Amino acid sequence: MKSIILILLFGLLTTSVHSQQNYIYIGSQQFEATSTWVFYTPSANSPGSIELSVAKTKNGGYLMLEVGVPVENLEIAGIVSMILQNGKLITLNQKVVNDHVDSKSKVLYTLNATNYSLLKVYNIKKIRFSIYDTWMRSTESFTASIREYDGNETAEEISELEDIY
Repeated sequence: MKSIILILLFGLLTTSVHSQQNYIYIGSQQFEATSTWVFYTPSANSPGSIELSVAKTKNGGYLMLEVGVPVENLEIAGIVSMILQNGKLITLNQKVVNDHVDSKSKVLYTLNATNYSLLKVYNIKKIRFSIYDTWMRSTESFTASIREYDGNETAEEISELEDIY
């Protein structure tokens, strides 16, 4: 009787842990992803925060960014830079998808294998991004940081993504 209860309990725990998995979708493809981390921008005229998550692919990965925007003419655009805990800079300019969903500008950048490997070892400390206004044809850049008391285990979580390829 005890073994049946333990097996049922294990099955329920396995199901609940598995159902919490995050994914990034591109069309009909899905890629296992990290949880979403929030990085904060300190200036008064900034969007306040930017959310990011990372997915693993066959050749590296994807970086998904989301920022709240009040109107659809504002979008994340241009080069994105990540500053890692060791001071290294990762610069991304190959945008895959750009979209507006639920008052957010969402964008997906490609991570090559080298950059993905760095993210598995070093935590992301800051992210530099730009918001482009399609009506005014102007760009404003921002730097966002993760709050230390929120914890910063980006490298650990990225390295835990299953190597399914």
